[in-house]
Order: sequence, then structure tokens, then C-alpha cells
Amino acid sequence: MKLRWVLFITILLCVQQLCAQPPRRDTIIWSGGEWETAILRASCVSGQTPVINILPNRNNLCFDKQVKVKLSTGRAIVEQCLYFNTTDGYVSYLPPRTGAAGGLCDIKPDEKNFRFFVIGNKGNIFNYHNEEGKDGVIKYWVSTGNTVTHQYGMTSPDVVAALHKKTEIRTYCGGKIKAWAYKFDSSPTVYYLFGKNYPPDINVTSNKYLGNFGIGYQYTDKGLYMIMEMETSGSYDAKITDVDEVNTCFNPTRFQVQEDEFMRKRTEELQKEWAKIDREEAQIRSDDECAAQRENIIVFKKAQLRRQEENLRTVPQGNVYQDRNVQNAYLGMTDPLFMIQGDMLNVQLSICNAEVARNKRPADAPSYSIKINCLQDRLSQLRNAESRMGALNAQYAAQPARALAEKSKIYLQLMQAGGCN
Repeated sequence: MKLRWVLFITILLCVQQLCAQPPRRDTIIWSGGEWETAILRASCVSGQTPVINILPNRNNLCFDKQVKVKLSTGRAIVEQCLYFNTTDGYVSYLPPRTGAAGGLCDIKPDEKNFRFFVIGNKGNIFNYHNEEGKDGVIKYWVSTGNTVTHQYGMTSPDVVAALHKKTEIRTYCGGKIKAWAYKFDSSPTVYYLFGKNYPPDINVTSNKYLGNFGIGYQYTDKGLYMIMEMETSGSYDAKITDVDEVNTCFNPTRFQVQEDEFMRKRTEELQKEWAKIDREEAQIRSDDECAAQRENIIVFKKAQLRRQEENLRTVPQGNVYQDRNVQNAYLGMTDPLFMIQGDMLNVQLSICNAEVARNKRPADAPSYSIKINCLQDRLSQLRNAESRMGALNAQYAAQPARALAEKSKIYLQLMQAGGCN
């Protein structure tokens, strides 16, 4: 059975092979020390404080725990820093680093390559990132995936499962923390838990977790635990190496919501495209021998703009991570199939223009005939590509992003083949 903490493992693409500390077979006794008590406190997970809906660029995002983690996938070992707000219920992390020599947990929003990710237990997912323009000016962006109004559904329905105690004990944070191994019967994954007691069985619920990459806080029927390590038979390992109480805040107010800017700019672009089409339509003359082909292009462009407008209306209606309609709306804005269909109409117009010119200038007929033959070959290539793309849409109907990627390859190959001069 999957717990919510494994939901985000696929976000990390470069991680793993950790020097595991040797297992121990002794007994853990809760000391009740001040530091241990402070570390093992997460009121939003234990239900003492409500989880809040965070906003991307209005208020400071503050954290009371700083956690350093080593992660391994068998291909690489990386270190990563996470911050926890254990009162309001959100966790953040900085990009992974290999061989981090210092500054692993530094939040530096003024740097041009700054990235910072925040995940709220209410379902808010924010990606803060900077882009340096050609003028050297840094633009501050936050991508929300529309999760402010359409929160990410972490798990539905909630999953309840039993962890069973094993014999291994490992130490963490320079020996300050000892954690006991637990696992599910149905999975080889081992979780090393730090808590006040270690009964034979612990029932965990997926919606009572705060963390990422498999580590973090988990509330159970036996109380609150901190997952110090998640080990999956050598294929993936996430291990906490250090935990500190902190009072750290990140000020996001300068960051502009990328989706808002996209909507604004795309709306303006569509308005300009409508005005351009109106001008083109007005320029079609009744005595133009290729008027029918020009009108076909106008009809096609108008249909595409209406489609784009519908896509734009759909984009804000769900979160981009889970809503298939929203995903299709974004993908539909750059569908290579529509580009191919537009190119076909333009080639048909070019053929008509060349035929009219050949009839008017017999002396140049041979060169126009060569061009017409080339254009007809091009039209055949475009029709073949249209057919292949239609087949890809059917093949990957449930994977629109995969379909887009495969169609883009076909379009790129076609464009590299060149045109007819």
C-alpha cells in the first residue's frame, strides 16, 4: 500500500548510495531531553493546530525545523536541505547538490539560478525560480500549477496500513537519535522511526504525514514519529543526517505568479491575432484566382483561435498536476497536428499561386512546374505526418503529454527536411 510520503519521490531525478550505519540490536529508551522533545514536535500532524492554505506571494513562509538529507538511487548520491513548518503544515526544499561543502541550506532569492519548492499539506505546490533576461535583469517567478484555488489531492481515499517492528536499530545526527526499523508486510521498504515508544505494530494514515522524499513526520495510533530513513532494497534511500530547530523565513512577495502572467500575455496575443486575421480577410479580392485557398486559411485560423480561447478558459479551472482537462488545454496550445494542418493549407495556396503565375508567364513555365512538383511532394509529406499524428493521438489517448512529445518529433523531422524555394 502506498503512503502519501512516496507520492513525491518521482520529483527527484538525480539521487542515491549511502553508507548505511551498521544495524544495532539493543533497546531504545526515550530520554525526554529538551532537544529530542523539541525535534519530535509537529502540532499540525498530531492535530493540535490546523493545516493552512498557503499563498504564493503574500506573506512570509516561515519554518521551525531544518533537516539535511542524503539521498541515493544507485546512480548518484546527493545532499538536500528541507525546511518544515510543523505548526501550519508545509515543507520546502532546495535543489539537490552533490558533494555539498557548505551553504546547503542557504535560501538566496537574489541569485539568478535560485530555486525553492514549497509543498503544503492542504495541497498547495509552489515552485519559486528566477530567470535572467537578455538585459541581465532577474525576473522572479513562482509557478503554482493553479494549486491555490485547486489544491493537489495528496491521497484519495486516505490509506491506513500497519507497520511491523523489526530488529534493526540505527543512529542518526551524530548519535543523538536512535531509530527502530519498521516495515509493511507487502513491501520490502524499511522505515526507521524515531519516537517515544516502539510497539510491535503501528497503524499509519496517509493524511497524517508532513515531509518529502520518504522522510518527515508521521502521526500514528501510537503517537508522533519522525521517519529518519526510508530504505528500498538498494534502489532508493533517503536518510536524515541532521535536524535543527530554526526560525527561518522566506519572503516571496517579489515573486510574480507565472500562470497569471501567462494568462495576461496570451489574452493579449489572441486579441492581436484576431485583428490580424480581420485585416487578412479584408484584403481578399473577389477577382483573386486563389481566393478560395485564402478563405480556407482564414476559416482555419479563426477555428484555431476559438480553440485557443477555449483552452485559455479551461486552464484556470483545475490544477495542472491532476486535472486532465487542464493538461489537455495547455498541450492543445502547441499541438503540432494543428501546425501541420495549417501548413497544408499554406502549401495549397502556394501551389495555386504558382499555377496562376505559370499560366501568366509561359516562358517561365518550366521553373514554375518544378516548384509545383516540389510543393505537391511537400503536401504529401504533410498529409502523411497528419495521418501519423492522428494515430498517435489514438494510441496515447490517456497520455496526452506522451502524444505531444511523439508528434513534436515528427514535426521537427519534417521541418528539418526543408521547403520549396
